[in-house]
Amino acid sequence: MTYNTQSVDTLVVEGFSSFVSQNPNWTGTMTQLSRKISRTLSRSEKNLLPGSASALRKVIDRNIRRIRSRGISVKFARTPDRMRTRLVQIATR
Repeated sequence: MTYNTQSVDTLVVEGFSSFVSQNPNWTGTMTQLSRKISRTLSRSEKNLLPGSASALRKVIDRNIRRIRSRGISVKFARTPDRMRTRLVQIATR
């Protein structure tokens, strides 16, 4: 099944905004963020979400201006330990 990229982008931006409205300052991995966003969506909408953390990152990167225009700050970082886990830091401005 093929989905319109624009509808997936809108779904992710809306889910992201909904999650941030409940969690104004949050830090975690893309996998954790994907799970959190999916909890804000209906069952049919969950099927449209990107299937992996890296795919979700690409959608967020593609829509970063739309997300920031809603007053949401998004930063990507890595942990300083040996694992170098990739983190997402979200805050409202």
